[in-house]
Amino acid sequence: MCKSIVSSLLLPSVFILWTVGCSSQSEEASRSKAKGPPLEFIKKKKEAKEKAAPSSVPEVEFEDVKVGVGPPITEGSSATVDYTGWLADGTKFDSTLDKKQPYTFRLSSPYIIRGWKEGLLGMKTGGTRLLWVPAGLGYGKAGQEPEIPPNADLVFEIHVLKIE
Repeated sequence: MCKSIVSSLLLPSVFILWTVGCSSQSEEASRSKAKGPPLEFIKKKKEAKEKAAPSSVPEVEFEDVKVGVGPPITEGSSATVDYTGWLADGTKFDSTLDKKQPYTFRLSSPYIIRGWKEGLLGMKTGGTRLLWVPAGLGYGKAGQEPEIPPNADLVFEIHVLKIE
């Protein structure tokens, strides 16, 4: 009798620990390397850009892949994120996933491009967003050679790990 009670309590606990251990390993594995560019997102944004009037004001466009939880990023927030950045042709220029080092910053920092300042507002912890940043809201005419040429539209996939 006592043996069956212990077995019935112990087995579910072992299963839960095994399940939790596996899910955290798979989450870590999924964060360990950047995926390829979001080609459908890039295609939609390029088509929209081609159809837009030449005098239209550039705007950041985004698509939430996953909505996070908790308080949102605001202008005064500090955030820790994983991100991958691509040029509009799909060429990757940077990724915290490849470096295995998340990026922490204050959204109001003068070192953050305007496209991020506008595009990250409202994101929550655990959220993932695709951003289309037109050149004028990224690095503009100067670019950020050699990785980012002048007048380059940029695409980012950003996953919020922490907000303070």
